[in-house]
Amino acid sequence: MYEERQDAPTPAERQRLVLEATERGEPIVLPLGGERFSWAIPVMVNQVVTGGIVAWVAEADLFPEGIARPRFDVRRACQDLLERAVEANLVNAAQLAAARERHGRERERADFLRGLKRSGAEGVASAWLEEESLLVTAIRAGDRGRARSSVNRILVGIYHRGGGDLERTRAQLVELLVLMGRTAIESGSSRPFVGRDDPVASLAAVQDDVAMAKILRIGVERVFDALEHHRATPAEALAQKALRIISDRCAEDLSRPMLAKAVGVSQPRLTKLLRTTTGRGLSDLVQRARIDAARQMLEQTDQDLLTIALAVGFSDASYFTKVFRRQTGMTPSAWRARGG
Repeated sequence: MYEERQDAPTPAERQRLVLEATERGEPIVLPLGGERFSWAIPVMVNQVVTGGIVAWVAEADLFPEGIARPRFDVRRACQDLLERAVEANLVNAAQLAAARERHGRERERADFLRGLKRSGAEGVASAWLEEESLLVTAIRAGDRGRARSSVNRILVGIYHRGGGDLERTRAQLVELLVLMGRTAIESGSSRPFVGRDDPVASLAAVQDDVAMAKILRIGVERVFDALEHHRATPAEALAQKALRIISDRCAEDLSRPMLAKAVGVSQPRLTKLLRTTTGRGLSDLVQRARIDAARQMLEQTDQDLLTIALAVGFSDASYFTKVFRRQTGMTPSAWRARGG
């Protein structure tokens, strides 16, 4: 006969745990009353939640030797619970994956919006220009994931600036789609927006911002589909190889002869490949790659500016700051202060 443990989560706590896991698409550890930690997954029939599996542990059992030494990895336990439920066909894995992606987008939007509100009107304009630059870089590099993330943040900026003005929002989205299409063509693809389902034309027919956002995301996928279809030529493959080397080795003193040798082409051929694909020269591309790397370090570490400057390939902090400001519109310190 089953006996309810006295330290078990209450029915209300279980419901909350299962609801959180369903909305997030994965278990999340929540502190409960009585010095307990708990996590759960939903039990589903097709797309309907019919119950849940709940796990919990007392704080004293999890940290028998003090807060710094947990007895086991709770995050790993959450993942194990989810994986076992998927294997046993107790959850709708596709629905949970969609929920995880949706929650991730919402978190990105919330973080970006907080940054916009902190930075004020001048910060909004700067963030808008910077995200456009990041989107273009992602398209040229063939990085679909980074482009999707950038578009999510751009959408927040557009709606923040638009203030509910649907026509202004529509105009900004059209401008962005045109920029994406032009970048794709410059990167070697055919025109990505043609035919009856042209997203630029589709924007004229919709009357709410949710539908507009969907069209913009469709536009991103169309751009990358076009790029992947047309990037099979030898010249484009060589250009992408060169760009990957620049990104990976931007901290080095990467000269034209060195890069040409690594790609396997002559120096004049390399220059033509880079100009045709990106519209930029080697020095400019290296500097942009260094600033991209520096942005990540500013966001993910607390290292001082000189250390970061040297790590990404600059010889001193002053010149690093000058280049960083020219490319992003703000100093490295300001970038870090606003949280990237």
